Amino acid sequence: MLDIQEESFGSTEAGEPRKHPLRDIAARDVRGLTTEEEVARLRSPEWVEHWFLALMELRQDVETQFAERKAAYDLRQVEVRSLEHFDESWAPYRAEYFGWRKHAVRFLNTVKSREREARQLKAALKQAQYVKCNADEQERERERRRELWRIFGACRAFLEDEGNIAYKAMPQRDELLEDMVQLEEPGERRGVA
Repeated sequence: MLDIQEESFGSTEAGEPRKHPLRDIAARDVRGLTTEEEVARLRSPEWVEHWFLALMELRQDVETQFAERKAAYDLRQVEVRSLEHFDESWAPYRAEYFGWRKHAVRFLNTVKSREREARQLKAALKQAQYVKCNADEQERERERRRELWRIFGACRAFLEDEGNIAYKAMPQRDELLEDMVQLEEPGERRGVA
């Protein structure tokens, strides 16, 4: 069960950056060692952003390790070449470095693949949220138009009513009624009560 709190982000008192709370689970996911529940939870709308951040942190860590180990390898190689005799420890060191590098490249590629998946999930969630907001906005606009047509109908009925003598003397009354009739073409009038 994933129980992560926002307060757990930030840095430690010693000034070292604190690792992302989902980092261990994300690393297990990259290795294929997570349960189905953990996989589903990581990809859920509530956690996909945190999962993406944990994957980014993992990628940065692996890339840092690549740089550090490559620098150590290069330094060791320079030391070995400067020696007059062959250092017996060079071959196992070289084999260990390239073995680690092979596994690290595979791990990094999987992290990048999961990052792409998380990015696509984030984009899909954002698109779905936009569509929902757009649908809500369209519904509000339809309601506004229905209300305007209701008011329009009430105004027209008032102007056409023979009992409203005071408005019959208005010079613009006939023009206003003509304009209202033109606005009320078939297909235009929707939702009039």
